[in-house]
Amino acid sequence: MVRDAILDKKVAKVSMVDYTKQFASTYLDWDGEKTPKARKMLCNLKDVLDDWMDASFKDVKSSVELLRENGTDIVFIDAREPGDIARLVSQFDAMTILIVRNGKDEYGNHADDEVFNYTYDITINNDGTLEDLKKEDEKLAQQKEAIELMNSGNNVFITGGAGVGKSYIINEFVKNQAPTQLSFKYIH
Repeated sequence: MVRDAILDKKVAKVSMVDYTKQFASTYLDWDGEKTPKARKMLCNLKDVLDDWMDASFKDVKSSVELLRENGTDIVFIDAREPGDIARLVSQFDAMTILIVRNGKDEYGNHADDEVFNYTYDITINNDGTLEDLKKEDEKLAQQKEAIELMNSGNNVFITGGAGVGKSYIINEFVKNQAPTQLSFKYIH
C-alpha cells in the first residue's frame, strides 16, 4: 500500500528559515526561543537576508539538491510566505499542504499572518489530538492510493459519505491527465 511504500522511503525536512535561524544563532545570540518578539525578529531578518542575497531560497535549493543526490526520496519544505511557496512549487513541482488549527489567526509578523494567502493542494485540519492528526495522515495516504489505482488504468468505483474526499480524489486525477486520456461515464 502507499502508506507502507512511503515508510520505506528516505524522508527529510528543510525550512525556508533554516538559514535565518542559523544566522540569528551565530551573529545575534538568538537562543531558539519562539516568542512573538523572536518570531517577528526572524521574519524581519529573513526579509533582509532575502532582499540582500536571496539567502532562504538558495539555501533550500542547495539543501534539496544535496538530499536528492544522497538518495532522499521525499523532501518536505516548510514555508509560510505565499511568494516563497509559489517559487518552490515552480522550482520543485511540489504539492502544497496547509495544516490548520482553529484559534489564533494573527501572529504579529507577515510570514505567519499571510500563510492563508495561497491556494493549497490539500488542507488538513488539526483541531484534535495527535491521534486525530494520524487519522488525517492515513486518509491522505488512502487518497494517494486511489489516485495511483486510477492512474494504473483500472476501472474505479468511488463512493462514500459527504466530505470524505471523493471529489478531491477525482479532481487530483483529472488535474494530472491529458484531456485525450479522460473518459467518464456518470451513472445516476
